[in-house]
Amino acid sequence: MRRHGTLLIGLATLLGVLLLAAPGVVVAGESTWTDWKKNLPFDLTGEIEAGGQIVQPRGSDPSATFDEYRDLPRTDEGGWWGHLFQVPLLRLRGEDRARTQYLEIGGVNLTRMDANYYLNAGLYNYLRFNFEFDRIPHVVSHTAQTIYDEVSPGIFRIPGGTAAGPGLTLATALQAVANPPTAAQRTDVVNAVNALLHPTELGFQSDTARFGLTWLPLPELELSAGYSITARDGHVPVGGAFTRGNPVEFAGTRDERFHEAKFGAEYAQDWYQFRVNYAFSAFENDISKWEWDNPCGGGSNCGTTAPNVQGTIGRRSTYPD
Repeated sequence: MRRHGTLLIGLATLLGVLLLAAPGVVVAGESTWTDWKKNLPFDLTGEIEAGGQIVQPRGSDPSATFDEYRDLPRTDEGGWWGHLFQVPLLRLRGEDRARTQYLEIGGVNLTRMDANYYLNAGLYNYLRFNFEFDRIPHVVSHTAQTIYDEVSPGIFRIPGGTAAGPGLTLATALQAVANPPTAAQRTDVVNAVNALLHPTELGFQSDTARFGLTWLPLPELELSAGYSITARDGHVPVGGAFTRGNPVEFAGTRDERFHEAKFGAEYAQDWYQFRVNYAFSAFENDISKWEWDNPCGGGSNCGTTAPNVQGTIGRRSTYPD
């Protein structure tokens, strides 16, 4: 069984000082370590948790499922911020002395890619503003490899496919395959593929920002508006094929955005209530198509000549705007 070792050194509640000190006997006139809060023009409470984290190497074939929806980079991969130093929790809240206004900020996993940040502010019973930024990674594989180079977003080419190079070597080996193939022909294809393989990213990041505003101009009337945008960026497994065979798989580019806006009004009295809402959504995709080379190139064995024509390039449409 693969061992997942994680050593967490916590320096807990560094700003627990923002909370009231525990009850105890205080001599008259003696100052305490929370006296500095009395000089602020507002009341302040909150907490922060911070510390160091060391994640041990997990072998040459680390589990993608272990990291699927969280950011847990190994310390030996290099870097410091987000690898060693961690802020698992932050919460700060301030209120004016009259308890009419407030401001709250915080988040979890602030130094990681699976973080959540928020900000709330407003005037009690009159105005409220909310902001949230949520991040979720989706790791598909740590060890994915491909024979394709992405020369531009969504366009995948095999290097050396039209000139002397590994791509031409692969095409030549595939075109020479008989039915049934011989052991030597299989070996030639395997060697040609291995010469082209290189690591590729397989996974994507989802980031969502949300804004909300609520206004009560009258005690009976509430007006609200909200907007959210979700961006998904990365690579996902995509399967393609040419007519009559030659299936391929590659890491297809993903660059999408989802927009949503909401508006509403509500009027309420003791014996009746009236409400109206409007919602709008839109989808954007900066990748209009995926295009990839046929590893077999051209020739009768590849089906690129009559009567079994299948083309030297494959295409597939992505989700439209």
